[in-house]
Amino acid sequence: MKAGWVGAAAALAVTLTAGVALGQGAADVIKARQQGYKAQGAAFKTINDELKKKDPNIGAIRSSAKAIAETATTQYRWFPRGSGPESGAKTAAKAEIWTDAAGFAAAQKAFQAEAQKLGQAAASGDLKAIRPQVGATGKTCAGCHNKYRVKT
Repeated sequence: MKAGWVGAAAALAVTLTAGVALGQGAADVIKARQQGYKAQGAAFKTINDELKKKDPNIGAIRSSAKAIAETATTQYRWFPRGSGPESGAKTAAKAEIWTDAAGFAAAQKAFQAEAQKLGQAAASGDLKAIRPQVGATGKTCAGCHNKYRVKT
């Protein structure tokens, strides 16, 4: 089941890219974006839950970390112009995503870098490397949420 996150992330990337290219409506783009972040959150939850166990399932951690690293790469396509609050569709994305595009891209890049490190740590199976990297990756999520996402 955990390996399913990887496939779901890939399918989401295709859906978002194809939808934007085909003129998909803002509400559909936003819904797909939200699904992507929910899947990413579920992968983080899996990792955190496993790390609380006496004997964590490294396979579950690896597949979840891989899914996070993959969605960290596809996220760049999740915010096409017109899919923000100006669309009239319900979204927690702030207008600053587009008005401060360079800052948002830098925040995304920071997340991607930490997510890749998480994937590498998980691939090693070394819990002493995984634990702090989960925290470092989570901090980059918060850094973006604090500036570019409406608190819900």
